[in-house]
Amino acid sequence: MRARVWYESYGEAFLVERGARSGRSATARIIRIGKREFCVLGPQKAPYARYQVKVTVKRPLKWRSSEAPVELINKEFTEIIPFEFRRTRDKARQLATKRAWDALHPAVAVGGRILSKSCREVSSSQPDAVRVRLRVEVLEDIGRVQEFKRP
Repeated sequence: MRARVWYESYGEAFLVERGARSGRSATARIIRIGKREFCVLGPQKAPYARYQVKVTVKRPLKWRSSEAPVELINKEFTEIIPFEFRRTRDKARQLATKRAWDALHPAVAVGGRILSKSCREVSSSQPDAVRVRLRVEVLEDIGRVQEFKRP
């Protein structure tokens, strides 16, 4: 059984996007004995102006219920690079349409045939954002095989 089915999705893109991405990274390996720390490998302090640090601590020596005052410390310094990306309103609309289609596409049945597709810009609460509504009409098979059981 075939039927016309409508799907609707929204997509949004900003004219200006700001954020930070990770760049290079460096790892320091440190041994802590009691209260003293010894850097065995890597930088002693962060080699970057802007960075995130991830610290993992392991206690390798355990004997029965007591622990030796030795710890192995890994410090991973990851450089953070701030960015600002500007796009035109047309490019933002194209990106918003692509995002709306990417959100809608998995819902469309395999083998369905697209009969019509409309995309229109809708108002957004944020002035630097472009928001679109995508509506797709698809002709698809809605029937399914089901075993008949007698009561």
